[in-house]
Amino acid sequence: MGILYCFISISALIVGIRSQVQDYRLHRTIKYETTRPAAGNFLKQQELFDKFSEEYNRERPHEALDMKTPASKYKKSERKYPERLDDLEYPLHDYTCKVHSGGCVYLPGKRMFYLTAALVGEKVGLREIDSKLWLVSFMKYDLGYYNESKGVFTEIDKPQLGIDKVNNIEKVLPMSPV
Repeated sequence: MGILYCFISISALIVGIRSQVQDYRLHRTIKYETTRPAAGNFLKQQELFDKFSEEYNRERPHEALDMKTPASKYKKSERKYPERLDDLEYPLHDYTCKVHSGGCVYLPGKRMFYLTAALVGEKVGLREIDSKLWLVSFMKYDLGYYNESKGVFTEIDKPQLGIDKVNNIEKVLPMSPV
């Protein structure tokens, strides 16, 4: 049995606890003000949520905002969100495949395997790292391995930074003033 040392600053712990308490308080307030009693149907219930949201953001002052409303503090971002994101590319992989409905990936001319329904419509990279053993990546993360012989996908517990991004990371020297 090993011992794992974990150092957490007290201030980070307090901030984390405080924000969690604030989240619970907000959810309790929403629940109390919008579901007690519950509305007769979904549309009426949504009206209660909309009314609460309007009051919470536009009418009710918040102590954390120096008694101002969130709407008065909101500033629209100057950055424009692109109309369309570029397609994902995997230049260091053998294939780029789309995740089909149900979360299935089809190897070109080969077998199909289940990856995840969360990525339906997205493209993943497949790289054969050994005979009939494929590394499956999404964006910059390696998700797991597909064993073509067994027809089994094995996920990596914590997705790893993919090989195609390792070389693009800027290196900072230990004595750098940055």
